[in-house]
Amino acid sequence: MTAGTYNLTIDQGSDFSTLFSITDTGSGNTAARDLTGWSARASMRATLESDTSYDFDCVVISPGITGKIKMSLPYTRSLNIPAGIYYYDLEIYKGTSSVLRLMQGQIALTREVTR
Repeated sequence: MTAGTYNLTIDQGSDFSTLFSITDTGSGNTAARDLTGWSARASMRATLESDTSYDFDCVVISPGITGKIKMSLPYTRSLNIPAGIYYYDLEIYKGTSSVLRLMQGQIALTREVTR
């Protein structure tokens, strides 16, 4: 499975949250992917090679059979990230044995004016 591409915009100093609905398209049918037993993680970096990363809070929404993942970044964290363009990806993992990258793209982190 190849990761989908979805670009995001985040306002610096604001709470950010998005909900991803993950589907499987086997046998010509589209259905929610069962994420039961999986965990999710995501981070962003200014460049793909950057040592500095900023982590999102990720939760597989219960019940896992709905295929939904919430990815969020509280204002207290976004406030301290310099405005600019970043790269991110979202992965699911099961222990140390399985990792799947589901989503990737760019993030435009817009500068806060009121502070």
